[in-house]
Amino acid sequence: MSHGVVSPRGLMRKVRRRWAAVAATAALGLVGGAGYAALSPPLLASQAVVLLTQVPSGAAAQAAVAHSDPVLSVARRGVSPAVSLPTLRSRVRVTTLTPRVLSIRAQGKTVAQAVSTANAVARSYIAYVRAPQGTSDQNPAYLLDMAEDATRTPLARRVAAVGGLGALIGALAGALGAVVVRRQASPLPEGSY
Repeated sequence: MSHGVVSPRGLMRKVRRRWAAVAATAALGLVGGAGYAALSPPLLASQAVVLLTQVPSGAAAQAAVAHSDPVLSVARRGVSPAVSLPTLRSRVRVTTLTPRVLSIRAQGKTVAQAVSTANAVARSYIAYVRAPQGTSDQNPAYLLDMAEDATRTPLARRVAAVGGLGALIGALAGALGAVVVRRQASPLPEGSY
């Protein structure tokens, strides 16, 4: 094995030697993540449901259409207070509940904003897919269930999730730091410059 290559087993030994530092950074990550989750208010979420009567390209493709820029750009007009297109895109999730039903889940800072966002995206999507048919009686989509209320992720679940993510990131940073510090502390063998 050359001097520049370290085996996975060697890396694990270096991390184990510095377990206290790794544990300390994981604890800092846990506290930081949990503190952030506890102090930053989570967004509220609301859901509108759309029924697809015609699914020529599949429900997954229609979910992508519902989350596309043309649909979201029109939907922005119905969101109050106004948000940018990237913000709207990050706050909207479109999933397939069944091969003929789409769920449009939107987040907002208030109940009214979450509800208006979900309904605006649903209406914009329906108008978008109806446009090629014009005034035809064959409508490819209907609003099955309007968004009327919003829910918030329970605080304990949010603190646990974000805190756990912080602990994981802290542990990885600590392990990386242990390997880097140990590697810098070891002088290179003579003649390997």
